[in-house]
Amino acid sequence: SEISKFTQSVNTLYWKDGIVGGTLCGTTTDPYGCVRNLEENGVNPTSKKIALLGNGGAAKAIAYTLVEQQNNLTIVCRTKEKGQALADGLNQAFANKAPQVEVATFADFAQISANFDIIINSTSVGMNPNIDESPLTGECLHEGQVVCDIVYTPPRTKLLQMAEANGCKVVTGEGMLVHQGLESFKKWFPKETENKTNEELTAIMRKGMQG
Repeated sequence: SEISKFTQSVNTLYWKDGIVGGTLCGTTTDPYGCVRNLEENGVNPTSKKIALLGNGGAAKAIAYTLVEQQNNLTIVCRTKEKGQALADGLNQAFANKAPQVEVATFADFAQISANFDIIINSTSVGMNPNIDESPLTGECLHEGQVVCDIVYTPPRTKLLQMAEANGCKVVTGEGMLVHQGLESFKKWFPKETENKTNEELTAIMRKGMQG
C-alpha cells in the first residue's frame, strides 16, 4: 500500500482479493484504527488542527492519514530534529495537496497547546506498568479539546484522566485496537466479511476480545 511505502512498515500481510497463492500484499492498519476510533466517538478528524505526540512507527502511519484528510498537523517530539524528518517526508509526499506539517517540542508545547482541536498520543508513555506517567502536563490540556490515547492498557491513562478533569472529551485506545484488528480481519477474510456491516463486524471483534 502507499502508506506502507511511506512508513516502510507493515502489520498486515494478505492475499489480494483473498486468492491464496496469488499476489501477496502488505499494509498497516494503525491509521484506520485511529481514525475509526475517533469517528465512532463522534469526532471527525478532517480539516482540524491536530497535535500528534511522537514520531515512531504508529505515529508515521497515523500522520500520513491525518495529512491525507487535510488536517493541519503538528508533530510533537523531544527534539525538533526527530520530528522534522517525518514532517519533511510528509510535506514532500503531499506537496501542494495538503497543509504543511509543522513540528514542536514537548518543552515548548504548553505555549501553543490551546491552538489545537485534537491531541493524539502515539507514544507508549503511560502504558502499563508505567501508569503514573504522562507525555503532557495538565496545563497543556484545555476545555473543549479532544484528547485521544492509542495506549489501551490501562484503558484510562493518566493523560486521559487529566484531560477529563480539565473538561476535554477523551477517546481511549481500546477502540483503535478493535478497528485496526477489524481492518486486518476484512483483508484476511474478504468473502466472509463483504456482506456484513462495520457495526456487525465491530460487535464480533469486541465479543472476541472479551473472550
